[in-house]
Amino acid sequence: MISCTNMLTSEQNDYRSVYFSGGGWVQFNGLETNTYLNNNFTLQMWVSGSEQNSNDTKTILSVIDDNNDQVLFGLFRNTTINNAIDIYIDGNYIDTVTNDDLDWSKIKFNLISITSEETNNTNLIKVFINENEEFTNSDFDLQLGSNDLIIGAKVNSSQTQASNFWTGYFDEIRLWNDALTSDEISFHFATPNKLITSTDNPETDITEGSYEDPRICNLVGLWRFNYNNPTSNIFDESCLEVNLLSENASNPTGCSCNDINGVIYTLPGNTVGFSKISL
Repeated sequence: MISCTNMLTSEQNDYRSVYFSGGGWVQFNGLETNTYLNNNFTLQMWVSGSEQNSNDTKTILSVIDDNNDQVLFGLFRNTTINNAIDIYIDGNYIDTVTNDDLDWSKIKFNLISITSEETNNTNLIKVFINENEEFTNSDFDLQLGSNDLIIGAKVNSSQTQASNFWTGYFDEIRLWNDALTSDEISFHFATPNKLITSTDNPETDITEGSYEDPRICNLVGLWRFNYNNPTSNIFDESCLEVNLLSENASNPTGCSCNDINGVIYTLPGNTVGFSKISL
């Protein structure tokens, strides 16, 4: 039986990340996320590993077909190489990518970015580790249906399968309804506290508390894990940012947004904690 998580502590604190010690995950409703994931998108995560305590392939993210439990899309920590990620698409292992900055055995945050852009009835899928493009493939038409997006485990939407749990930290997750450019991803890696950079002046993406660049309209999900108290409900903060678009910007009518909230679940006897460990 699966339940909402019991937190490690109930004391009030200024948390900055969520910590998985095995047996827990964040689940997002596929009817909400896949409006974007079935089209052009970028999904970004600041993620850190920790000491590996099992031989299971640990899941960074997964979307599982609820009909046959195949991995429609997934990124997994390689069990034998500490600086590697295994990529699965349409039920098949596709590739292992490595990056010298990765070391899953240590507490060290890295920016993982996945972009997908429709080209000629297929998807040009790219995986970036920090600012480096490590994987490119255009052989698949990535269709995830209404299956849930899972962070930190291999779990199907109905929760009849749950395995391959992450051990480590997630600091921030972002979802965009467009394939970000390599320059934008490099900007996010170099300045993780900023969401956009103005094409005119990278230093003035925010003016007097409001965004001047309508690129912020492409932000459709933002989960920072910055809470004062532990919670099993992970609230989307993207609308708070989108609503700061200035009326004087080049998109004076503003842009619409809808919250996509997630839920933390655990297996019985397991916990998920919040932490002050951050970038």
